[in-house]
Amino acid sequence: EKLNVDLKSAPNDLDIVFKITDTHFANNNLNTCFDMLLNYYPKNKEKIKKKMLNYFDVLGINHETTILYRKKLSTIMFS
Repeated sequence: EKLNVDLKSAPNDLDIVFKITDTHFANNNLNTCFDMLLNYYPKNKEKIKKKMLNYFDVLGINHETTILYRKKLSTIMFS
């Protein structure tokens, strides 16, 4: 909860965003994690892409969430 408060006071702080997404990822809240990252993608393309690719590596290429969010990331990257 403190991180959410911190994010409200510094909405573009990627360190806070990554701490929040790491927490979601660790708690298996994968959709929340990846949706949050996609929301930040337009302003921080390389850092967000790198973070998502790291998560994909942990999940594995055949994980349904990896497949779904790789498609979403590709769509955003090439649109």
